[in-house]
Amino acid sequence: MSAAPQPTFPVVFPGAGEFTCTANSPASIGAIFQKIIAQVFGYNLTPPIPTANDSTNPFWTVRVGWQQQGQPAWTIAENVCIITAYTDDDPFSRISDTLLSANDAESLNQETSYTQVWKIHFVCYGPNAFTNGVLIVAAMALDWVHDALATSNIYAITEWKRPVVLYENENSQWWQRADVELRFNEFVQLNLIVPSAASVGITLLKENGLSETVNVNI
Repeated sequence: MSAAPQPTFPVVFPGAGEFTCTANSPASIGAIFQKIIAQVFGYNLTPPIPTANDSTNPFWTVRVGWQQQGQPAWTIAENVCIITAYTDDDPFSRISDTLLSANDAESLNQETSYTQVWKIHFVCYGPNAFTNGVLIVAAMALDWVHDALATSNIYAITEWKRPVVLYENENSQWWQRADVELRFNEFVQLNLIVPSAASVGITLLKENGLSETVNVNI
């Protein structure tokens, strides 16, 4: 069964108006962090970027999870970081604010904002797995990382969890591994253009049974 197509913004609702949304998806969040972590690991992302299946390629070393193809894999001697993003149903994410403002003579702009909480997993493999995990945590407090994330309305929650050292048995070999889980807030804005009334008609019923309609401009 094929997946339903994902909406692209803006979307026009029947009977209403244009709807836009700034929310990131797990895939776009992963892509944002992929570029940042590649630079944290010392890669220069100025084109041309190497595309070889080895450590010269920043996106061979720093990967986004849920790759459909699954191959090619890396070797036990290579340092690799895999990034996955998960929405967190935090109570803070359930609070929203709505503001109505004039759009034009016949419509209003309904702006709703809320905070989406994300859990980002960084799974590091290779001889430098633990060191790279420490580097990721330390880098999140740097100004340039903060500024790079802020351009996408993403801000770190400063509870700096330390890397968890794990070893993974693969083909009778123990692969070095270290996991890092950090949380981030994303400021999300939803904008919907909704129709508005230019005036309201008020009908007055008199004692003699006659009625009179008065139009009140809004």
